[in-house]
Amino acid sequence: MPVVAPGNVAAIRIGAVEDRLVVRERGFALAPTAYVCASIDHRALDGMDAGALLTAMKKFLEED
Repeated sequence: MPVVAPGNVAAIRIGAVEDRLVVRERGFALAPTAYVCASIDHRALDGMDAGALLTAMKKFLEED
């Protein structure tokens, strides 16, 4: 979990991209994946908005 530094309202951590086994069209395949984690000061940003940010990042990163 990333730590929000003083003076900031958010921290995002992205792990290394590695090939992992994923489910694809009724089967399994290796795909490049990475873990993304965010810590957000709830006084500055609502949890629902933070979730929307992570969802938008996921869609952007998954585009071909």
